[in-house]
Amino acid sequence: MTDGNQPPHEGASDVAEKIAQHLLRNPCDLIDTTRLMRHFRASVPDVQRALKRLEQLFSEGEKEPAC
Repeated sequence: MTDGNQPPHEGASDVAEKIAQHLLRNPCDLIDTTRLMRHFRASVPDVQRALKRLEQLFSEGEKEPAC
C-alpha cells in the first residue's frame, strides 16, 4: 500500500482518469467505492486522484453532478 508521499505507480493517471470518466457517467457509483476499486483494480491513491480529477471536470463546467 502506498501513502500520499510516494509517487503514483505506472499507469496510475490512466486508472484515475478512467474512474473519473466513469463517475461522470455514473455518479451514484461513488456510493460503493470498494466495488469501484475492485472493478478498476485501483488503489486508494488512484481513487483520490480520480476524485480530484472529477472536481476539476466539474469546475471546468464539463458536467454537473446528477445524484
